[in-house]
Amino acid sequence: MNVNYQQNILVKQVKPLKIKVFGLFPTLYTICSPCLSNDYINEKTKDFKLKQYLEYPKWVQKNNEKMIELVNDLINYFGNRIRIEIVNADSLRGILLAIRHRLKVEMAVIIEGKVFKGESLKPRTIREHVKKLLRERYLTV
Repeated sequence: MNVNYQQNILVKQVKPLKIKVFGLFPTLYTICSPCLSNDYINEKTKDFKLKQYLEYPKWVQKNNEKMIELVNDLINYFGNRIRIEIVNADSLRGILLAIRHRLKVEMAVIIEGKVFKGESLKPRTIREHVKKLLRERYLTV
């Protein structure tokens, strides 16, 4: 912990709050850079990512849209005071998180061990919890 003395006020400098967003999100593949320089291939693969995205089931697409909305909301509200990590359920880290917190493939947000899922997975609820945690972290002595 670093401590700065500015104008006779002791201020703690703390690391950003870690927020993990867990769920089954689409994995999209793209064409390598050298191939994209070829105009013919570039024209043929214009909607390559969109086609891949549309092949996923609707609930996975909905999860992805919900995740993007939540992450944008948190970043716009808290900026650099938080660090968001997206953890896909089909990754090794995702499997470990699922075992540790008894999660399935539904979307969940994990903040310092507290899990938000289902009805508690609303941006306002998460925002209030993050505010509370940040208030505790940024108290001046």
